[in-house]
Amino acid sequence: MTAEADAGYERMLGRVAKILVILGVVGTAAFTVARGWRYGAGFLLGAAISCGSLWRWQKVVNAIGVNPKRRSSWWLVLRLLVLGAAAYVIVRYLEVNVLAALVGLLASAAAVVIEILYELFTTRT
Repeated sequence: MTAEADAGYERMLGRVAKILVILGVVGTAAFTVARGWRYGAGFLLGAAISCGSLWRWQKVVNAIGVNPKRRSSWWLVLRLLVLGAAAYVIVRYLEVNVLAALVGLLASAAAVVIEILYELFTTRT
């Protein structure tokens, strides 16, 4: 990639991160006010997991073509099992709302869609 394309990519990643944080804060506040703290906590949990997922995908994309580290597939399976177990314990024992957590998981997708719309309406080529 050219230096200009790299700079554009970095700006885009920064905007997506900011949008994701804004969506997480606004969504958590909205769920808390509308339905109570369990819904707000559920949305916050989902948004946090969504943010972590987006960060991992960025690392995967950045690693493609640049001397990637070879790791066992068992490492990925172990990480997914630990993440799933942690989410289960949080939802089950803290009694956060599962539906709100599932909506929170969509936060990174919403942030990317907002970024796409931003690029469509502001880029003049």
